Amino acid sequence: MKKSKKILSISLCLLTIFSLSTSALALDNNSSEKVIGNYSEQVKLPQEEFTITQKENTTKGYVTTYTRTYTRGSLLYGSWRNGALYDGGPDGSTATFNYTYNQTYNNSFTATLSGELFNPLLAGIDLGVTVGSSKSYSFGSGTSFFVPANTTKIAKYRPCYYKYKVVEKKYYEQYVPGSGIVTYLVGTKTGYVNVFSMWHFTNAYY
Repeated sequence: MKKSKKILSISLCLLTIFSLSTSALALDNNSSEKVIGNYSEQVKLPQEEFTITQKENTTKGYVTTYTRTYTRGSLLYGSWRNGALYDGGPDGSTATFNYTYNQTYNNSFTATLSGELFNPLLAGIDLGVTVGSSKSYSFGSGTSFFVPANTTKIAKYRPCYYKYKVVEKKYYEQYVPGSGIVTYLVGTKTGYVNVFSMWHFTNAYY
């Protein structure tokens, strides 16, 4: 009986240790996906979902109609970029990296298009960007962090953006005697446009 209790006690002890280890491992996995830092102010974004209709009159007896439906995806992150270096000095100091560095460091983002659309430039206009062109975005209030004494840190930043899915359909509308206006679906094309949202900041020892 005593031997059974001893085995049970050992088993419970091992189970407890295993549970604690599993919890710690799960916590480490979760925390490893999170990057310490803060974000700039978010720019004004298009709606999460909307549709634009565009009509073009032709000389061939029909009207060409395009419909573009936009759906915003999840927030995505670009590659890290290096900002300024800061020396903590003999006593440590607080560093600030913000809009005053706009002229020195690369703060541009390119609205790229993947996939294919009938009217890629118009899709960009609908989203408030110029497809294929880069634009500078302010760091805003930026980030502040403490640099310990006798160390050096570097500010780092990366763009955050949304990928908008664009489904564009092309139709012909034509009057047919006896039937009225008849609409024909000519084709459908799908593209994805990256739209800037904000900057993400962090820092690292250099």
